[in-house]
Amino acid sequence: MKRRLAACVLLGAFAFAAGPPPSPPKLVVLIVIDQLRYDYLTRFDDLFQGGFRRLLDEGAVFTNAKFRHGITLTSPGHASIATGRHPSQHGVTANYRYDPEHGKRVNAVFDPAEEAVGGKGSNSSPRILEAPTLADMLKTQRPGSIAVGVSLKDRSAILLAGKKADGAYWISADCGCLVTSTYYHDKAPRWLEAFNARKLADSYFGKVWRPFLEDRSLYEKYARADGFPSESAGREPSFPHRFRGSPPAPDFYEGVLDSALGDEIVLNASLAAINGWQLGEDDISDLLAISFAGVDRVGHVFGPFSQEAMDQMLRLDYVLGRLLDELDEQVGLDQTVIALTADHGVMPLVEYLQQEGTNAVRFPKSVIPDAANRAIGEKYPGAGNVVAYFDPPHIIFDLKRLAELGISRAEAENLGSQAILATGYVEKVYRHSDFAAKPASGEAFFTLYRNSFYAPRSQHLIVQLKQNHYIDGSQGSTGHGSPYDYDRHVPIVFFGKRIPKGRFEQPAGPEDVAPTLARILGIEMAPDPDSRLLDEALR
Repeated sequence: MKRRLAACVLLGAFAFAAGPPPSPPKLVVLIVIDQLRYDYLTRFDDLFQGGFRRLLDEGAVFTNAKFRHGITLTSPGHASIATGRHPSQHGVTANYRYDPEHGKRVNAVFDPAEEAVGGKGSNSSPRILEAPTLADMLKTQRPGSIAVGVSLKDRSAILLAGKKADGAYWISADCGCLVTSTYYHDKAPRWLEAFNARKLADSYFGKVWRPFLEDRSLYEKYARADGFPSESAGREPSFPHRFRGSPPAPDFYEGVLDSALGDEIVLNASLAAINGWQLGEDDISDLLAISFAGVDRVGHVFGPFSQEAMDQMLRLDYVLGRLLDELDEQVGLDQTVIALTADHGVMPLVEYLQQEGTNAVRFPKSVIPDAANRAIGEKYPGAGNVVAYFDPPHIIFDLKRLAELGISRAEAENLGSQAILATGYVEKVYRHSDFAAKPASGEAFFTLYRNSFYAPRSQHLIVQLKQNHYIDGSQGSTGHGSPYDYDRHVPIVFFGKRIPKGRFEQPAGPEDVAPTLARILGIEMAPDPDSRLLDEALR
């Protein structure tokens, strides 16, 4: 399967330290842990015995890494990690976008021109990307290299891989199988068919998610009491957790993927991709990008201080340990460089924060769009619903409806922003016109939101909620998407034979990861003007 040319190391314009430049690694592995807050690594540090243990003890750990954009979501996070650019440049501003032609929301990577390959799944491609990924740069500058992305989510695999990658693969809940897109493959590769024949998701039928550790007192010590009132929105909040339904029902597969066990399937898919593409088997550097989503799926439902979140981290520690062992056996860790980071953090459950004495508020989803509609309706009676799409907490107006009413978009934005601010739940509302002006000195949040702003796709009103405020009508679940540290502060760890170990406190961001890996690979990929190379990992 693997096309190879004679090895030709191109070091580009970058200069390394004194002496001959090191040869690039055979394999670079970029790992993204969806929703991994930095404090997970400190809270559970003395419990780790697998992959996290090795990465933290032997790697370069950046303790002060924060995203430099304000809308902290999976799609823009993965795209920023892969491209080294902000959403304002790579164009991926949210997990979903509004399609005015069909009047509905669609997945960020939705592409009706493509179909799923390997099983039933989403229509997806990387065409939304407006900036090249690390994989794109590697494929362009290093002929013969192989670059692939693997994840539980389509958007994560695709946005990490990019347009020139050899493939992006994700687990589809429609079939419990590994799929790809016609953008990358006309038909399923043999290794993918062989992986799907194993029916790993089906093997969880009849099993339950039980605590990883036998000593339940440790969960009380490092997390909180099991069955916290707002966990899981009232659905089976306590261990053990049983999977609903049975295969081949999508509900069953969704249940498996929503548990701490889904990362095991992603691990096995990644190992299958390594073997199928023969990654790291010659002297031309390859790239494998893996996104594990279990932390995100568990964190949304149970919150980051739950026993389930703790259990997920311990299981992921085991999964990462297996990955390191397999990489050592198949490629050699001395020939591999690994970078690990996250796409965003998460806010603790509102009720947990309240219990801890923090001023936290949960309020219904209808409050913000209703305020905008009502304000416009008061000035223009009969206007009705002029909000076409509410992407919590942001607003997209129905521009066709506004035109019919003779209301300019600027006026709708002014009326809507004033009404939304008056709800008392909101810190600031930004309009498109606000980002045309230079920010005043010290307006840190403005800069973060400007870095999230891409005019052709951004919402008409970008809403900054007050800190520790969350939109949700039910008494349960939590999320992310804010410019506050609980959503922006994530880990960065580099690991490899050539990587100096230690903890580094200088400010950094996940946007720095791809350009730093490019330097290690000996290819050109300049950092963004307000980003940097992580020189601490290059010494």
